[in-house]
Amino acid sequence: QVLSGDAAVAPIFEGMATMPERIEAPLTYRPPEGLTHEQNEDRICQQFEDRIVALGPETCLALFMEPVGGLATGANVLSGRFLKRMREICTKYGLLMVLDEVMSGAGRSGKFLTAQHHGDDCRPDLVVLAKGIGSGYIPLGIMLAPAAMVDELSGLTGFNYGHTSNANPLACAVGLATLEELQARKLIENAASTGAYLKERMRCLGDDCPIIGDVRGLGLLQATEIVSNKQTKETFSAEAKAPGTLRRLGLDYGLSLYARRTNNGQYGDWIMTSPPLITTRNQVDEMVERFAQLYTAFTDTMVREGVKIA
Repeated sequence: QVLSGDAAVAPIFEGMATMPERIEAPLTYRPPEGLTHEQNEDRICQQFEDRIVALGPETCLALFMEPVGGLATGANVLSGRFLKRMREICTKYGLLMVLDEVMSGAGRSGKFLTAQHHGDDCRPDLVVLAKGIGSGYIPLGIMLAPAAMVDELSGLTGFNYGHTSNANPLACAVGLATLEELQARKLIENAASTGAYLKERMRCLGDDCPIIGDVRGLGLLQATEIVSNKQTKETFSAEAKAPGTLRRLGLDYGLSLYARRTNNGQYGDWIMTSPPLITTRNQVDEMVERFAQLYTAFTDTMVREGVKIA
């Protein structure tokens, strides 16, 4: 199966893999018209429970969620309230709750695991880590599981999914060094404090910028959603090629950007803002200044090409 929240990837894997059952994500910036964010969370929780009942609990193994979204939602943050309710539903019907912290884990959110922001009521059964746990130096993926689950499996067959790169000593050494650096240099604490400052600065920039619709995220995993109309939250048309234009222009201002059109534009265009965990406030100030110049250049370019920006 392809575990992606972006339905636009389905045609890529057609014939090679199956797509899982999906429920909606509680998008903080784009709840359905007429609903508050909390009402939308409740609606989605009920949708999840109804889907389990319809499929049959005995056919459902696990729920996978990103506590802070990556490519599918652009740093959309799941609330503790929502995670607690989903935890309750998983427990009620015997599903494992799995948090995909490939992007948000290993300290980027301001805690080692994002679930630690919300307490034991939101504790997952499994957590998947990668990317940051190897600090970008080497591919490394980790699955965290509770002792009771591991002990039972070790008494049977062990974890025999694959062996080729399992427990690779070089990758594990890099992972250990990463953990040591996180602790010794207090980089998780820095992600929390510097991340809060970054969000504050970007939101201040958004107050005077006609294309910044939303600034969201947690710690140093954030995103800025761009819109053509801030009042209506109207997205740029596909013809405008906004993400590609932002990436191209960004290089002129020393910015290497991850800009993306989510679900073929259904949920907007955004730029991920996720600088290294060693980032300082002075570097945030410089980065925000470069973003200000970039957004001015981008707006001017769109207007010259006939794109209406309200």
